Amino acid sequence: MMKKLFVLLFLLCVVVKGMAQQDVRTLRFEPHLGVSFTNLTNSGLDTKNCWILGVGAQYQLDEKFGVVTGLNYSTYGAKDNNASLNLGYIEVPLLAKFYVYNGLSVHTGVELGYNVYDGRTDFLLFSEANKFAAGIPVGVGYDFKHFTINAQYYFGLTKAYKDFSYKNRGVKITLGYKI
Repeated sequence: MMKKLFVLLFLLCVVVKGMAQQDVRTLRFEPHLGVSFTNLTNSGLDTKNCWILGVGAQYQLDEKFGVVTGLNYSTYGAKDNNASLNLGYIEVPLLAKFYVYNGLSVHTGVELGYNVYDGRTDFLLFSEANKFAAGIPVGVGYDFKHFTINAQYYFGLTKAYKDFSYKNRGVKITLGYKI
């Protein structure tokens, strides 16, 4: 399924001709929403479908380079049959965004999060979620007209739970609208 999503993203980038890279020295805001497919490292659990909602801000320093930050609510987790672990974070990314060709970009940086939800469904895990999270997102995006589509992989650097070495990992795909 992931392979199909990336092929769809690539085809969308090729088909859409309208380049909408923002003007130099401008600040644009971008409400966005999307899906994520997450898991906890070394947990032996299955990938869980989650979601992300937020607003980003991009300052374009020159034609090829921009800085992105924002505020997101992202869910992470893992599952095993009917049991699931659910974590919700308020996240603040700080990303460097490089445009490589006509609206096509790559980005990476750091993302800091604060845990606001620790839910479990039919799952016994005797540990509290860590309040703070940090990770490195690496991704690609495409801007067309006012719309943006981004796909990224999130590498969690901190433990999700105090007493276990599990770290959040996952693919996030978002669609946004620049205003």
